[in-house]
Amino acid sequence: MNTLDKIKELKALRDNGDLNEEEYEQAKTKLLNELPTTTVLGWIYPPLIVVVVGLVFWIAPQRKPDEKPLDTGVGASSQTAPKVKPQHTYHVFPDLIELATKNPEGKEWDIDNSGPDITYTIHLDDREIFKAPSKGNDNTVNEWGGVSQDLSLFNTSVSVEGIIKAALISINPGNTLKIKIWDDDLAASDEAGEFSLMTSELKLGRTEWWRYGDTWNEGRDASRPDASRGLKRLRLRVIDSDKKAEFIASQLNLPLGKVNDMLKKITP
Repeated sequence: MNTLDKIKELKALRDNGDLNEEEYEQAKTKLLNELPTTTVLGWIYPPLIVVVVGLVFWIAPQRKPDEKPLDTGVGASSQTAPKVKPQHTYHVFPDLIELATKNPEGKEWDIDNSGPDITYTIHLDDREIFKAPSKGNDNTVNEWGGVSQDLSLFNTSVSVEGIIKAALISINPGNTLKIKIWDDDLAASDEAGEFSLMTSELKLGRTEWWRYGDTWNEGRDASRPDASRGLKRLRLRVIDSDKKAEFIASQLNLPLGKVNDMLKKITP
């Protein structure tokens, strides 16, 4: 695949919501930096970059200035993002969970008035399939990147699932994805709440969900008060398993070509 095709693929990932604007720009810049700095006709290199980028923006459809991106990352819902495809596999995980300042009973999360240590598990129907790789530390909000920062795993893991820290699911009729959240303490853990959604309703990229009473709303509803107890919001991220290399490259800030080479060493 040449550089032009790779940039077109990155742009498609951005438009589909798998990459946000910042991740897209970083990946595109790295691809351009990977071009050879000298050629037999080295004097044509700078114009070549201009031509390559120009062709991408001429061939690929452009987003209108007033059009919202599919994946805004924070504070907005990707309501126009494409849904998942039946009988296809995806990596799924919450990249952000926020709790209210009080637990579901209206009390402090910890007896010393410190914040909650947020953690979660992912269930497919009633079967646990993934547990958070880490937990928060005395804070009502926590984020997860979805990729291990330990590059040595590329040499020791037997599958890509050792690199990507997310649940791997297949989209089948009738399946329900459930995420259980709690404050993980040594003495006693407090349940914070749970989020559930039919797998067929999942959307690519990031989708932010806000809890209002016993219901969940895609995106924040400014006309309603935020939850004051327990689970407040959850931002769900869904990545096409065929695009795992692009996702890893964006999260680790590595060239896509290098990630592809590293993944070749791992058993599929």
